[in-house]
Amino acid sequence: GMLLLLQKMRWASLRRAVSLVGFAGLCIAAGVPAAAGVPPRALGAPVENTQWNEKVVLHVLPPSSGLPLSHPGLPAGGASFRSVIEARDHLRELRRHHALPHGATVLLHDGVHRPFHLDAALDSGTPGGPIRYAAAAGESAVVSGGVPIPAASFKPWNGGQAGIYRADLASLGIPAAALGGMQIPPSDGTMTFGDCQHDKAELFYRGSRMLLARYPNVLPSGTWQFLHADVAGKFGASGSGGAWFLMKSGENASRIDGWATKDHGTAWLHGYWEFDWADSYRQLDSVQWVTVEGVQYLNVSFIPGGGNVADGLQVVKTNARFYGVNLLSELDVPGEYFIDEKALQLYFLPPGPLEDGDVVLSANSSDAIITVGSGAHDLQLVGLDVRYGRRAGVLAQSVHNVVIDNCTVYGVGTTGLVLTGQDSAVLRSEVSHVGCQGVEASGGDPRKLVAGNISVYRTSVHDIGQWKRTYQPAIRFGGCGNVYAENTVGLAPHTCLTGGGVNLSFTGNTIDTCCYESSDVGAFYVCGQQGQAFWGGRGGVVRNNTFKNIRNLDGTGVQGPSVQALYLDDQMSGWEVADNSFVNCMAGSFIGGGRDNHIHDNYYENCNLAQHFDNRGMGWEADLCNCTNGSSCDPAVATAIVNDPASAAYVAAYPAIKTAVVGGDHICVPVNNVIENNRYCKVGKYLDATDAQIASWFSVARNNSEVHTC
Repeated sequence: GMLLLLQKMRWASLRRAVSLVGFAGLCIAAGVPAAAGVPPRALGAPVENTQWNEKVVLHVLPPSSGLPLSHPGLPAGGASFRSVIEARDHLRELRRHHALPHGATVLLHDGVHRPFHLDAALDSGTPGGPIRYAAAAGESAVVSGGVPIPAASFKPWNGGQAGIYRADLASLGIPAAALGGMQIPPSDGTMTFGDCQHDKAELFYRGSRMLLARYPNVLPSGTWQFLHADVAGKFGASGSGGAWFLMKSGENASRIDGWATKDHGTAWLHGYWEFDWADSYRQLDSVQWVTVEGVQYLNVSFIPGGGNVADGLQVVKTNARFYGVNLLSELDVPGEYFIDEKALQLYFLPPGPLEDGDVVLSANSSDAIITVGSGAHDLQLVGLDVRYGRRAGVLAQSVHNVVIDNCTVYGVGTTGLVLTGQDSAVLRSEVSHVGCQGVEASGGDPRKLVAGNISVYRTSVHDIGQWKRTYQPAIRFGGCGNVYAENTVGLAPHTCLTGGGVNLSFTGNTIDTCCYESSDVGAFYVCGQQGQAFWGGRGGVVRNNTFKNIRNLDGTGVQGPSVQALYLDDQMSGWEVADNSFVNCMAGSFIGGGRDNHIHDNYYENCNLAQHFDNRGMGWEADLCNCTNGSSCDPAVATAIVNDPASAAYVAAYPAIKTAVVGGDHICVPVNNVIENNRYCKVGKYLDATDAQIASWFSVARNNSEVHTC
């Protein structure tokens, strides 16, 4: 816990503005200065098919700004509005009658603005005239999905620990639909352990995220504490209808027994049930005291299907980690809260005095705070502070030439920022304290070798996975021909970068303090399952990055700790890993049975193991490469690509795939890997495969050397 606290303190010192350096011609200045020539609010009689030759700038002064619409700081004759939606709609009307060759800027001034949606047909710009939604220079424009809870709404509550307050949400006009709940909506389909599994409003106090009441409590350092299952059970065991485990009689078992009565219908358990690389939420059903071989246990049962997680997906193993959550009876430390969605009551034990503006609840039903509609193009979001959403922060899917620059996304329930499509970028932004993943950025067609030209550049992503712990990376990547450069990512309980694709570039990134709560995981993780191994990583380059402090810090439950900085799992192939630094890592780089990987000119320091290399396809994972596991067999998928005329460009660029699957080039053998010219200092072991083993796999390790001064 202390190690994690020190890392968080060091991270806080790194949260600073980065220099305004141009990147691929996409960077624009943070904050757009006001300009003259603003069209008046009343346009008068429409004039069809004319061109507006002046710079168009609209101003938004929200009611929270306290400024009149005729604010003297605005240009003479300027058009000003109380909401972004009013300004957007005014701009739509203007564009019905006039071409805007220079585009337009909607300036958001100091204050809190409400969520908005930009439509592809109505709100897109042009290549030479983009539409910008930007914070006014030197001002703080917050776009919030939250609802302030007035201090006067909180009344002392005597049903629990002293200091708890209760607020009636119904009297504030907040409906149950805006609160969500622990149960994932059935419309979202069945969740897997890799999905977000979150749809509940959250509470914020003076800008900080509060904690849903739980036991055991989170330590002051931020470390999560867990209980451990004493005897293994099952989720939805076939024929039994059961989903259970046993807790030995004692304080913890008695506490859970209390939840079943005091918190009946609201109690949930969140745990790493079968593996320490997969977590999920389960609703508590019932408990029963039983005696097994003369020992008294509490049989703890889940509601089958609770949380829409597929039954039978996992068993509960002995020593599995879990904690209870959504428990009014456990609201016992400052900063915890509980929401009764049925009675529309909020319970809160504040960490300080309650004043107006202190408490915000992310009670809203929209998919995102800012939505850029599918097909939208030539739009820019600049300098905006996006926060307090029940779901995503910024959602821009299937867009073209969209730039998100110098924005902050904080305190949203699911994904901080989603950008997919083509020729678009996230620049110099910060995403933090989100329920699930930080940034998702992908585009292009890997099989057709069509580049997406998506960039994530100089962006800081940290403190992610605040609700769902595993497979919620700082950056989820994918597609073809995309660049992820000079970002700083970290403070993640599981992986920091994960995804898949072709011709992806990762350069100059800092990956710090990842995987601290999980096992069998990589800070940079790509997986060869689902038919990805032979073809899914070709052209991928990881160069000149710094990996540091990649270790399990908080322990495990059902597995021993196993953490890699760079993890090419399940026969993933075709990556180049060069000129990187691996400092203070459990393991540096990892080849898990794949082929055609080139690991060279890297530096390893203070790692338990520098380089792992195995031949799992020749042993326990042979079914993935000898086509005995069904349609997701790697060679079968690769063969389909080779035989698909639409993939001709891909096959021409990477002929090794055809050699492997058509020519039968040692299927299941990790061939053509080259590990060379690496340096290492103070490592427990450099390489865990022998020269003879590597030669038998038709791979090579050479010119790797130890240095004695780190």
